[in-house]
Amino acid sequence: MANVITEAPAKKSGLPITELLVAVAIGVAIYWGVLKGMSFEEALRALLSIGMAIVGIGLLIFIHELGHFLAAKWCGVKVEAFALGIGPLIPGLSFKRGDTSYGLAWFPIGGYVKMLGQVDDPNDKSQDAREVSESPHSYKNKTVGQRMLIISAGVIMNIILGFGLFIIVYFFGKDEPVGKIGTISPGSPAERAGLQAGAELLSVANIQNPWYNDLNMTTALARAHVTEIPVRYRTRDGVEREVVIIPKKDKYDSRPSIGVTLPLGTRLQRFWEKGKSPASPWQPAGKAAFLPNDVILSIRPVGTTETIPVKDGFDIHLTEHIYRDRKLSYQVKRAGPHPDETILISVEVEPSHFRTLGLRMKMGPIVSLSETRPASTKDLQVGDLITALNGDPNFDPMQLPDLVDGMVRQGKKAVLQVKRGEKTFDITVDPESITKRGTWMESSPITNTPMAFPALGFSYTVGNVVAGVTPGSPADKAGIKPGDTIKQLAYESKEPEIKDKCEFGDKYGWPYAFSVMQELPPETLYTLTVVDEKGTERTIENLLTVPDPNWFYYTRGLRLEPEMSVRIADNFWDAIVLGARESYRFVGRIYLNLYSLIRGDISVKLLNGPLGLAEMTYRVANIGLIELLNLLAIISINLAVVNFLPIPVLDGGHMVLLLAEKIRGKPLNETWVTIVTYIGLAMVLTLMLATIFLDITKYAWFKSLFNW
Repeated sequence: MANVITEAPAKKSGLPITELLVAVAIGVAIYWGVLKGMSFEEALRALLSIGMAIVGIGLLIFIHELGHFLAAKWCGVKVEAFALGIGPLIPGLSFKRGDTSYGLAWFPIGGYVKMLGQVDDPNDKSQDAREVSESPHSYKNKTVGQRMLIISAGVIMNIILGFGLFIIVYFFGKDEPVGKIGTISPGSPAERAGLQAGAELLSVANIQNPWYNDLNMTTALARAHVTEIPVRYRTRDGVEREVVIIPKKDKYDSRPSIGVTLPLGTRLQRFWEKGKSPASPWQPAGKAAFLPNDVILSIRPVGTTETIPVKDGFDIHLTEHIYRDRKLSYQVKRAGPHPDETILISVEVEPSHFRTLGLRMKMGPIVSLSETRPASTKDLQVGDLITALNGDPNFDPMQLPDLVDGMVRQGKKAVLQVKRGEKTFDITVDPESITKRGTWMESSPITNTPMAFPALGFSYTVGNVVAGVTPGSPADKAGIKPGDTIKQLAYESKEPEIKDKCEFGDKYGWPYAFSVMQELPPETLYTLTVVDEKGTERTIENLLTVPDPNWFYYTRGLRLEPEMSVRIADNFWDAIVLGARESYRFVGRIYLNLYSLIRGDISVKLLNGPLGLAEMTYRVANIGLIELLNLLAIISINLAVVNFLPIPVLDGGHMVLLLAEKIRGKPLNETWVTIVTYIGLAMVLTLMLATIFLDITKYAWFKSLFNW
């Protein structure tokens, strides 16, 4: 877009009253929104971060405009004005060389280029019509190829800038998620291939010593159900294995995936409400004395002298899982009152419990088997049905992994009775396959996935038909009977405000709905649509979950950051390779996100407008210069991709019109172009206003004022 900023820097007077008032308003907003309550030293650091953020965002826009300027000059187009910044020019800092006026404007955000014969605003009549139509230096009189070059130059410069910033970032070192696996989705390609939660990646495709993003982007850019990705990894107990994974893309998937998540570290979330524990408020950790940016060093079961060191999030969750019925004491490293000072404290946290409605659902068949499952379950086949645990057919399939885990850890025998067709046989669980593994912490259900038993290497379905009801439970009091079918589960919470539903079928399964219950506040109200065995449908409203006193939750609710480490290039050439790879991946990722947005897989509420972008940039600038350069590289490539979308007014829209002109062999009808431009302008302005509104709705004062 040649004229990103529509206000030409033609005025050379001092800062006029309008701009002065805007500057004062911005200053007041910065004081009340950021600086108020800070010490002088903190305020100086904050102002430095704000300045870095402003200059950084301004650089991205200026480089874009510089691309248009250089291409226009190279093609012989008359450039009337080119300025760094927006607003009126600073007196004494402007000059004219040839046909072009150069200058420095008051506000260092972006830039401005004005070419003869090229305007984005159909109402702009500032240029002489005769000169525009007759001058050989007019943009309109250049060949289609030259105009394409001028239009695309801004996008090209943003790509080059992003690439260059990534080179700098990798040369000095960048924080990235380490080459480990977080959790595995039940029934996923990763589970079937035998990949394990917490494993260390050794190679992905042709990448040695990969990082998590290497696996993630190799998967996202692969051909679903076709591409074979060889993965070599090391398990938590040191066993090296090699598997081949083929990404899937089902009906409700927005991109190819293998079903893995980010590895978690030992640091609690940094970007959290100041003074509040970074945890679910209704979970025990949310009521404990944790603070943002705390680092967990070890965990000790209260009442013992055993201290268990933890090196990552897997260790934390495994320890919480093993001692889930005990109060735990977390040794925490915390930033001290002075820079570079740390203190050690202990924080005690009570156990947590699963919350239920008192429903025991019908057990379904095994639908997925891991290639690396233990010897005790090697004889299992897809379609087998587990009918009893130690002779008891009335076990809850949602509790099966925890029931077996608990028996084995108590030294008891665990025997699964399995039915295959008309044949029935027993499987005795090997204790060795259980003791170093978790249950829910390794593989939590999502959307329509089955229920996993990670330690034994299989997943099974859990239906939405009621097999049993706990006496005195909410479901029992509501009159739900065995044989009833739960058609839909809806839920509504006021704080935080959540309203959604799970309609059981090919998109949602009972395991996912049950896992959602564990993440919602206890005050959440549930509405069930129930169909009895006669086919009569009824709605049961205002149900509340209750804690199961005998079923302890696998975590205490802590919000951990991904496990990060500094990824630094071996040399400058390696930095170039990494920068090129990252640039390519982000282009692909942006298009995938746009596709997901169109499909409705990503909520529009997650979009960031100018305010959200400014706040994010300020926060990252507070962390450090390299982190800011990394964010600016990402934003620069985002600007390039979004600006090249085929929307009139944007560079991509201009390119489409030029292609149409090339195919047609003559200029397009001016009236038609004007109409299309107005439509594009309306779309861009609507999108900008919508994102600004979404930014505002994220602030606490807005939510409080309008009950949003």
